[in-house]
Amino acid sequence: MKTIFGILLVSSFLVSVAFAGGDVQTHVPELRKMLKGKVADDYLETKVQGMARLVEEWSKGDAAWARDIVLAFGRMESAVVSGKLEGIGVVVLVDTSGSMDVPPAKGVKGRPKKIVSAEKAAARAVNALRGFAKQHPERKLQVGLASFDSQVKELISFQPMTAGFPQVPKLKAGGGTAIGEALIHAKLSLDKAGVKQQHIVLITDGQNSTGVKPLPVIQAFNLMGLQRFPMLHFIAFDIDADRFRDIETLFLKRIYEAADAEQLDRIIDNLFAKEILAESKAL
Repeated sequence: MKTIFGILLVSSFLVSVAFAGGDVQTHVPELRKMLKGKVADDYLETKVQGMARLVEEWSKGDAAWARDIVLAFGRMESAVVSGKLEGIGVVVLVDTSGSMDVPPAKGVKGRPKKIVSAEKAAARAVNALRGFAKQHPERKLQVGLASFDSQVKELISFQPMTAGFPQVPKLKAGGGTAIGEALIHAKLSLDKAGVKQQHIVLITDGQNSTGVKPLPVIQAFNLMGLQRFPMLHFIAFDIDADRFRDIETLFLKRIYEAADAEQLDRIIDNLFAKEILAESKAL
């Protein structure tokens, strides 16, 4: 198991970034440096100014928020590979924070702990993807699995889905909740592999408590353009989905809410059968 959080460092030109806040032009030099050589010279300034205006609009003048958006964008932009994007990629992210070490609040006595249910749900997702790859060998499908508590841990490296794809390991709960860092890890995996159709499935029972917050990360996704924006599938497990409405309103089709293990399994089955894999068959 490979610890990711703390390894995925901000590239050197971002380390010295200083934000005065409240001014669109504050972010222009950093954004220009990130995009230099990746965007045509005659379009670079227009692109940079447009992105800077979006950062200022989304952050509402909050310098720390703006900083998080730009730094998250820089971390992910550095991993983008050139060339044609192809295939399907799915990264499953599972919350293993300390709060997952108890049964759901609405569950009856004797029901499994949330960490056990989440582990089984991840295995269910992998099995659905394994079945799809077997039925559609012509499709290039790559899959990865990571857990997150105070850190992000790669459980199964992002790789082609084959008959020999690893089984989901046993999960252990403990620590905080680094949702934003988990999202960055997933996006890096998808972009480094040059995946065209990108999906991130995240199961969590809490709000972000450590590392960058998820909203600035998702806003950084949006700075990358529509072609590289991943489909995000948030599953609120034993937590009110309203806690994530700020994200859903802006960037997600919906937040799924599971009160117990049975609902979690049902959501996973429907999500993969009716959305992720159904869309993949249509391509």
